[in-house]
Amino acid sequence: MLSQHQIRVIYAEGVESVTQAIRQLYEMIEIEDERVQRLVASATTAHLQRIEQLRGRINRLEEELARRVRQVHQLDLTVKGAVLQELF
Repeated sequence: MLSQHQIRVIYAEGVESVTQAIRQLYEMIEIEDERVQRLVASATTAHLQRIEQLRGRINRLEEELARRVRQVHQLDLTVKGAVLQELF
């Protein structure tokens, strides 16, 4: 960032110095913007990969839950069948 003194010096040197300073600042902004865009792209890629990992984990957990629900249902039927056999 330019200090007030530096701005005054540039201004005192004339229009050409002011124009050049503005161009340099604009170039610095563009370079920083490109750096930020790369960081955003990298972070987005990392987040998308993590989302895919979590989706896979959710799918596996849902499959495991469905398998266990089927097992519980089968055990319930087995227990009910055994109780009915003992009653009759």
